[in-house]
Amino acid sequence: MSTPVVADSNAASEYGSRRAPEPAPDRPGDDTLREHPHARRSRRTPLLLGVLGLAAVVLAACGDAEQNALDPAGPYAQAPHDLIIPVAWIALAVFIFVQGLIIFSVVKFRTKKDDDGSLPKQIHGNTRAEIVWTVIPAVILAIIAVPTVQGIFEVMDEPEDYLTVEVIGHRWWFEYYYPDYDIYTANEFAIPVGTPVRLE
Repeated sequence: MSTPVVADSNAASEYGSRRAPEPAPDRPGDDTLREHPHARRSRRTPLLLGVLGLAAVVLAACGDAEQNALDPAGPYAQAPHDLIIPVAWIALAVFIFVQGLIIFSVVKFRTKKDDDGSLPKQIHGNTRAEIVWTVIPAVILAIIAVPTVQGIFEVMDEPEDYLTVEVIGHRWWFEYYYPDYDIYTANEFAIPVGTPVRLE
């Protein structure tokens, strides 16, 4: 037999009088999205990597190493050196010229404050300009090709009397073998003064 349950009227009225909590009033600045700290960190990462990379390149040039590609000590090293220097100056001149044109174009043809948004006059193809920027690189390459081919033939002209050195690369070290003297060295390569050497 079930017993009816009668709710207390005071409890019911008290329960019915309860209201859901009202939301807190808006405060100035609440509608502005705050930047997540990870977003700032992700933007700083490329800058930090760039600084570390530049520092590594600069520090790699420090020291008093005896080897220097710009200080040749023999005729076979002098030939490439004599070619690298003028080519480097030509490349530097081309770089400065091209970068100057880019900067000039960006500054001169940038959007002005009074720009109405219309496109400038569109030009498709310019025969004279295309001939100029085709002929000039061809002439530069032809000028560089002459001493390059000449230097290649000079380096390929081997002397009759030379010292043969066999170079063997191991996992963590280099082995040098002088068959004329039956001598082995490890990580130390000795060259007699005034004697042509052939590496095999």
